[in-house]
Parts: sequence; structure tokens; C-alpha cells
Amino acid sequence: MQIGHCLRFWPEYQALVIFVRRRSAGRLLSLSMQRRCGRPTGSVGDWLNHAHLSGGAVLDLHIHDTDFVHHLLGCPDAVTAVGTKDRSGWSHIFTTYHFAGVAVTAEGGWNYPSSWGFQMAFQAVFEHGTMEFDSRSDPTLVVTAKGGVRKPLAFAQPKIREATASSGNISALGGYFNELAYFVDCLERDRKPQIATPRQAAESVRTVMAEIKSAQTGRTVRL
Repeated sequence: MQIGHCLRFWPEYQALVIFVRRRSAGRLLSLSMQRRCGRPTGSVGDWLNHAHLSGGAVLDLHIHDTDFVHHLLGCPDAVTAVGTKDRSGWSHIFTTYHFAGVAVTAEGGWNYPSSWGFQMAFQAVFEHGTMEFDSRSDPTLVVTAKGGVRKPLAFAQPKIREATASSGNISALGGYFNELAYFVDCLERDRKPQIATPRQAAESVRTVMAEIKSAQTGRTVRL
């Protein structure tokens, strides 16, 4: 069993993991993430816009950034969140994840017109430079060395043939391809997945529920 937390497999996010672990620009100082889209309109019976069915944008959309924070840095010590709420639940949230030595925030939600589209992005600041990703930009991934110029960063993008035009939040199929290829490989080798496991996904849900509690109470929630 593997959970569909695609950012663990997304090429630009994988590049960030490598960049951080190799300390290519020194220690990570701060990370801010965004995952935003127009309000969903295509779900059967409009179920996405009903909190008791979907859990709102926090559990449908923002949870992917929370899961990636876990993947990159582990479980935060605590979370502090604010947001907006409507019939779909928490429709937009702004969260600070408390870690020793690094500042981490994420914004996610769908408080935009349905025609607004989709965007996922991050900005990582290091001791000696920055890395930035924006799904709406071309190139999507750039780095700026301290005292240097802003330039594209090459990353491993799987070679696949896209049979149909991309739409919605499918700006490229690479992350989904990597995710499915990894799972199929685990099946063929008869081994359990080590990435996006049920246990890891449960920890991400636990953190998101703490974010919701923080937004509801106005207090920092420890994990």
C-alpha cells in the first residue's frame, strides 16, 4: 500500500531535497510553500465544497505541502495557523511549522475564482543562495547564488509521452509518473514501499488536524 502524496515524487521537489541534503548552498534557513487554486467546480454533487465530505482545502490541497515538510524536515515540534472558513471547511490556511534552526511556512487553499487556475510553488533560502520553484513559470526551477545571477537549475524529469493536454493541477505528468513507477517497481520486486507509506501519511494527517485546531482556537498546537 502506498499513499498518493505526489510531492515526494515531484521532480522539482526532489531537486530541493537533494539540494538541502548536499548543502549545495549551505544550511537551509527558511522555506515557504504555496499550493493554491480556483474553487473546485467539477466534483460529483459538488462534494469537494462540503466540509463533512472533503474536509475542505486544508485536507484536499494543503496537506500535500504539510506532507512534504515531513518528508524534508521531519515532524515539526508545533504548528500555528490562521485561515478562512466557509461551507467547504477551512478553505484557505496559513501555517507556521515550528522547527529548531529553520523557519518554515505554507499557504494553501482555493479562495480564488474557479477560472484562476492552479499554482504550486516554494522559496528556499540558504546561507549562500536561494532556490525557487513556480509551476506557472518557465523555467519552473531557478537558483540564485549569493553574489551571483539567477539561473535555471537542471533537474531529473522523466521522459514520458503526454497523450493529452494537461489541465487543472496537472502542469506536468512527471511527478505522477514517478509516483506510479515507484509503486509498480515495488510490486515487481515484492517489497513494501518506503516512500509515502500509510504511517507517513497518518503523521501528515495528524499535523494537518493540529493546524485546523490551531486555526480554530487561535493558539499554537504542539505535536
